[in-house]
Amino acid sequence: HECSVAWQSKMPRQRTPISSPVGCISLFGLPFLLAGLWMSGLYFRGYTAFWAARSWEETPCWIDSVQLETHHNETTTHRVVASYHYRYQGRTHHGSQVSFGNGSDNLGNFQLRAHQELQQFVNDKSGNEDSAAMTQGKKVFRCFVNPSKPEVAVLYRSIRWEMQAFWAIFALTFPAVGAFLLAGGISATRSQSREAVRCKQYPDQPWCWRDAWAGESIPECGGFATTALLSYTVWSGVVVLPLVTTIALNGYFFRVRVDGLHQSSWVCGVFSRGFRQGMSDNVWR
Repeated sequence: HECSVAWQSKMPRQRTPISSPVGCISLFGLPFLLAGLWMSGLYFRGYTAFWAARSWEETPCWIDSVQLETHHNETTTHRVVASYHYRYQGRTHHGSQVSFGNGSDNLGNFQLRAHQELQQFVNDKSGNEDSAAMTQGKKVFRCFVNPSKPEVAVLYRSIRWEMQAFWAIFALTFPAVGAFLLAGGISATRSQSREAVRCKQYPDQPWCWRDAWAGESIPECGGFATTALLSYTVWSGVVVLPLVTTIALNGYFFRVRVDGLHQSSWVCGVFSRGFRQGMSDNVWR
């Protein structure tokens, strides 16, 4: 009896696969994924509005009032609020939409520039709204009217690349992190379940527990990581390509005037500054 006890004490103990709280990781990634999808929706909605407004008709309008709202929280933000009216197909319509981004922000100087320009076209409210009175002695601006819905108009239909670039940061990070944690947690949970089954089938053969070691040959590493990297690359292209395309079509690369607002082309400025620096270096050399 003593010999059998000693012999059993020398036998290797049965190993069990190490478990990890992968279910909690999946739940932790779900809020990131949902928040990222919501932010991505806001990001892509800016492009859909821009592309739809490209076919809207430019129509004369008259600015009734304009003001610049300033909000002081952690940072100072601005918002242009304006009211205007226009005539389209023989009918008078009133509008208040300045741009497709209706919130206050401090990204770039669009709000300040728009307020400065619209102030130059503000008219008094004493005139009548018939077609003769609207065109006599009043400052005329322009708006873009939706032909299918004449009551919908906007003063500035150009896309704000600063705002889109801001939302692109969240569209590139939050969905990717959430999807990676969620998919990785689900994949790890399934892998642990299969390893637990193999542990019971082969209790004395721990090399048969893992998925990569279960076959006749060990596959090359990087299956899930490679798929995640390729998926993120495709998603990055989906996010970045519309941003670059709309910036180019909207004229921010080479044009200095967009929807009546004067602004310098930052791309041309960078290249011209680099060209001047290179020329000066060559001269001094």
